[in-house]
Amino acid sequence: MELSEGRRVLERPGLLPNLAVAVAAVALPAYASIVNMLQFNRYPLLAAELWPIYAVVAAAALAGGALYLASPRPLRILLEAALVAALVDLNTEGLAPLAAFAITLLVSIFLRRPLAPLLAFAGLVLFGLCVAGVGIQRRPSPDAPPLAAGAPDRPAILHLILDEHVGVEGLHADNPRSPQRREQLKAFYLSHGFHLYGGAFSRHMRTTNSVPEVMNFGATQPVRRDNRDGGLAVRRNAYFDRLRTLGYRVAVYQNGWVNLCAHDREIRCLRYPETGLDGVWETALSRSDKSALVAYNLLALSAAGRRIARWYDRHVIPVATRMGVRLPPIANAQHDLTSSLEALRQARRLTADLAGAQPGQAYVAHLLLPHYPYVAREDCTLKPRREWRHRRQLGDLRQREDASFEQVLCASRIVEEAVAALERSPARNGFVVIVHGDHGSRITRRDPTASQRPDDSDLVASYATIFAVRAPGVAPGYEAAAAPIDRLLADLVAADFARAPRPHADDRRIVLEDRLWRPTRAVLMPESWAPVPAPGLQLAASPR
Repeated sequence: MELSEGRRVLERPGLLPNLAVAVAAVALPAYASIVNMLQFNRYPLLAAELWPIYAVVAAAALAGGALYLASPRPLRILLEAALVAALVDLNTEGLAPLAAFAITLLVSIFLRRPLAPLLAFAGLVLFGLCVAGVGIQRRPSPDAPPLAAGAPDRPAILHLILDEHVGVEGLHADNPRSPQRREQLKAFYLSHGFHLYGGAFSRHMRTTNSVPEVMNFGATQPVRRDNRDGGLAVRRNAYFDRLRTLGYRVAVYQNGWVNLCAHDREIRCLRYPETGLDGVWETALSRSDKSALVAYNLLALSAAGRRIARWYDRHVIPVATRMGVRLPPIANAQHDLTSSLEALRQARRLTADLAGAQPGQAYVAHLLLPHYPYVAREDCTLKPRREWRHRRQLGDLRQREDASFEQVLCASRIVEEAVAALERSPARNGFVVIVHGDHGSRITRRDPTASQRPDDSDLVASYATIFAVRAPGVAPGYEAAAAPIDRLLADLVAADFARAPRPHADDRRIVLEDRLWRPTRAVLMPESWAPVPAPGLQLAASPR
């Protein structure tokens, strides 16, 4: 009986070995890139959630290898160059992928022979080295030496900057749940001995503008030519200068947005990653959720992958939604993925450290909480990833506000745990706790900018934030009047942390920014927001 056409093809000499080489040329370098990422993040290579990713890569490599063998030589040359460029894109930035594409194209044309065997061999070597951990750069551990003792007659200080924390009076007026939520926040802070400023606001809606100015008590700070993204070094810091004059030793817990440690080499500095997989591995998320986050982190390493994800989220999903089709977003910008998980990890580290706090020590922590993604419930347990929300997407305005407020309550729980740790510490007989946001929740219909007339509700959402202080000699209470946080901090420090600062209700100036996040135009917070209470009128303080 004659062989079928399909069987004759399979039995053609060299076909299966050639297919194996072509598949290896795709799979092995891809696996090397994945293992490199996992090793950098100290993620177990054999974790159950990784096997679906490994299987997808194997299937893609099989399909790619078959296509490669079935293609004419010109297309094979293009496929080789595209593969090398894609792999370089996963591991580098800038123009390197384009250069890799051009070089591979020229080499393939010059050699007049397939590069698959060479790519397979190089991939095997790289894969072996990555699995063995040879030459792997791992994420630095955020450890630091113990904090030295400060002035023994000074109360310990905890200064928490809670990123994107909505203000009590900044809760959306047209949300029917806002009145109850205001009372909930008031009750929490008053019951824990805080003086709370419901009308607190920042001058700026970006961390890179707001934090340096607050640290300098409202003095205008230099701005970069392009002020977007992180990496801003805060070298001028009047607040830290004052702490040092008072005899304090300072510990800073920070992420990559603003570098407060740049001010002084004597600062005990803990830089935690706002991205990565450390927090994913330690969570109780499902295997499928972990698989998705690992895959999205891998895609986020590629500039092309990030562009494709943005295009998909911004253009494909809205069209599908209008057609009644619900598609999952990719949202793989790094701060969209795991920043909240990492902040929760760092909050636990901070709380553990506070149990050993001593007089004369100041702990300053900038936590990306309750900053999106909104991943946590009120008790700080994690939701399934399908329930995560972002300030701009994944749900309508009300759904995003609800998810954000759940994470606000989680942040309040962290404040409670931090206070409890201080009450157990050597500094328990007297300590100061300062809590404030860097700006508002920024859950807007449209972000305010200098080039447009801003909507009042969007202004309030972007700039209204929280400010609360607990200290010996500061009575618990609530004030709804407008209060710029830079002046509140300045007054508190000027009073040696012993008197509640004044609200400054007459000062409502905020600054709008251009497209490069540079402060450009000053305006006022809306007149209808944060009304000034009658003289002497305050909420009664709840007992501690």
